[in-house]
Amino acid sequence: MPPKPIIELEELLLSLKAKDVMTYECPHLDYADHVMVVSGLSSIHLKSLAHKVHQSLKEKKITPLNALETSKEDNWLILDYGEFIIHFFLPETRKHYDIEGLLAKAQAKVRTFSEDV
Repeated sequence: MPPKPIIELEELLLSLKAKDVMTYECPHLDYADHVMVVSGLSSIHLKSLAHKVHQSLKEKKITPLNALETSKEDNWLILDYGEFIIHFFLPETRKHYDIEGLLAKAQAKVRTFSEDV
């Protein structure tokens, strides 16, 4: 079961119209216990989602290890909180990079939390 902040983030993301919110429990990864993968409707939507997540966690005194990382085209954003990482994708970019496929190879357990799935 994911920690409470992750469950709250899943609910927040859905309230902000994020799509295909997936949380992976990753006991075999060295760099994170949980990885979230989220789709947005546009680059602006992705930035808004990431900003709202950052603000929500900041209020709980949870800070990222680094600044928001973005791709050149703003179609993939990453927030790294150490114990968990959040990837924000446009749908076509998410499909191209297939993070879920990589996580499956790492024997990650998926938790689907999306009204669209």
